Amino acid sequence: MLIAILSMQMLLLILLIAIISSIAPIVPDILQVVHTVDTTLNDVTIMLPEMNGTLWDLNHALPGIRQTIFLTRHICDAVDCMQ
Repeated sequence: MLIAILSMQMLLLILLIAIISSIAPIVPDILQVVHTVDTTLNDVTIMLPEMNGTLWDLNHALPGIRQTIFLTRHICDAVDCMQ
């Protein structure tokens, strides 16, 4: 019985070594992917508040720009400046 348990433990050890040796070559690639994702998420975290501020500015500037275009068209229609 003891020999059977030791044999199972040795088989398990050999199986674990085989699995680890087959996975080991891709570990650096996985680490590179994790590092790239982490860097990208940090960049997005920094950019989001800036983008939010820009969108807020555009939200307040666009009505004025739209009104300017509207008035410019009416002025040009009245004096035929587009010809």
